Amino acid sequence: MTPTYKEIIKEIGAQIKARKKLLILRTLTIMWPVLLAILASYGATQVYGKEYIQAIVFSFPTILYIIAYTVLAFIYIIVVSFIFEIEKRIWIDSFFDKKEISSSASWKLAKKLLWPAIVFRFNIFFKYYFTPLVLMLVIIFSPLIAYKNFDTFLTPNIIYIYGGIVLISIIAFFIYNYYLRIKLRFSWFVFLDMYKGGTIPTHSIYEKMDLLNVTAKSEGFKKALILTVGVETIGAITNQLVVIMTEGIKAVSMGIPGIGQAGKMLGDITQVYGQALVRQVTSYAEIVSIYILYRTAHEQTFGKEQEVNEYMYGNNNTI
Repeated sequence: MTPTYKEIIKEIGAQIKARKKLLILRTLTIMWPVLLAILASYGATQVYGKEYIQAIVFSFPTILYIIAYTVLAFIYIIVVSFIFEIEKRIWIDSFFDKKEISSSASWKLAKKLLWPAIVFRFNIFFKYYFTPLVLMLVIIFSPLIAYKNFDTFLTPNIIYIYGGIVLISIIAFFIYNYYLRIKLRFSWFVFLDMYKGGTIPTHSIYEKMDLLNVTAKSEGFKKALILTVGVETIGAITNQLVVIMTEGIKAVSMGIPGIGQAGKMLGDITQVYGQALVRQVTSYAEIVSIYILYRTAHEQTFGKEQEVNEYMYGNNNTI
């Protein structure tokens, strides 16, 4: 029996409540380089003055340090965010597998799965995304290459036709992207259930995904789409509330003597961290909702809700 929206929303709330402290901690683990940069900028401005900081920030040694820090911070955030995406799925999978796994063990396991997961995601990209993306780029840019005389190309009729082609191509790609999000919604969980170290059984994973999608095609497709859009909408609204709140903090603090800049710093940190936390909570809510549909499809297809992968919970992985 397919779960109702009420049941799904109730389970989302329960899972977020159970993991709220870890969500806060992991978000801080991801975002500390950005928060440190905000604090450093504020501290330097307070010590040396705004004009001095503006004068040295573009000097030769300083700009190199800033670029190096930015690049390293960007790489760090991308890698740690991806590890956390794996860990969030381990949380929900282990919960329904009825396997006790500590936060340190789930983080360790997520790090161990980093390279296999990257390889698997690249496989998905080349299988489903690469050809349509190249096709869209060819459709968009081939007229520009074909028209060697740029003045001829800039005639109104051609511009309207070309603009229509570009718009239709982009819309088609976004529709296809949403279709793939639904089609591939179970991919992470099938990967966690089937990966046992070594070579990734991609062929078997895709076969199982196809079977699950056939089972969940009608009702599951509709629910997954509505839940995805609904969760993203809630996340977008919450993000805006964070922005409004932080702007309020800045406005109030700027009007209080002696704490104007400190209030601005607090507002910046609140906005950056708050929006990051909203993204992580929204992401986890979507993961939980999809997992519940995955369990239902799994039971209807294979006669059991769970596929416990003992490799994931072996001593070498969870200690």
